[in-house]
Amino acid sequence: MEVLEHVYDPAQALAEIYRVLKPGGVLIFSVPFVFPLHDRPFDYFRFTKHGIELLLRNYDQVNIVERNNYGETISVLMMRLLMEKSHKAKLLAMTFMLSGAIPLFALLGRLVDSDAITSGYVGSAKKHEYPMTNGS
Repeated sequence: MEVLEHVYDPAQALAEIYRVLKPGGVLIFSVPFVFPLHDRPFDYFRFTKHGIELLLRNYDQVNIVERNNYGETISVLMMRLLMEKSHKAKLLAMTFMLSGAIPLFALLGRLVDSDAITSGYVGSAKKHEYPMTNGS
């Protein structure tokens, strides 16, 4: 889990996972979208829902779900500020958490029905039950 953004060639990694999965085997994944850099310098990619669909085009039964909504994503980003080295960033994060803004962002997430922002995606994809032939 949470590895695909750290590999040099995600398409090749997913092709290799597909190769070693048994027919009918299931890939379970979690990838970032709007998320701060981490594990520097080995943090290479972010993934949109459409990019994931493209990367998993050889799989069956692809299921992709947003980890969280607008408000929750903003809250996640503010909480990640606590992990920054900057004292100003940590102070801002603490101020945010103590200000009572978290419930307001929770409300925002419920009021804004959009899949345009999330901290990432989770999902699954199934390898074909039977070997594909002639590109089908």
